[in-house]
Amino acid sequence: MAGGTTLEPGVYEIRDTGEHRTALPGQSAESMVWVEFIANGKVVARDGAEILSASDQTVGTAGRTSPARPRVDRLKDNEFVRISTYRDGSRYLIYLRPMQR
Repeated sequence: MAGGTTLEPGVYEIRDTGEHRTALPGQSAESMVWVEFIANGKVVARDGAEILSASDQTVGTAGRTSPARPRVDRLKDNEFVRISTYRDGSRYLIYLRPMQR
């Protein structure tokens, strides 16, 4: 699920909209952005992403991913899916909830 929309199995392009979300307390105003999920040239969903600068340290299962390929991890007994990818030296973390069956 991304932004309340069910994403069907498949390949998606993820695009940074350049629009900033309201940051959480203690975060910079640029730390949260809206991203779009695109399939077959059409925006099918929209959700938030956290941006980490290249200087931020990774911890636990959040290891560095290849800039050429996003990393997808299931977290907390499949309660969350984290997509981790890089663009222009910044790391994007997108947290989604799997659809409950």
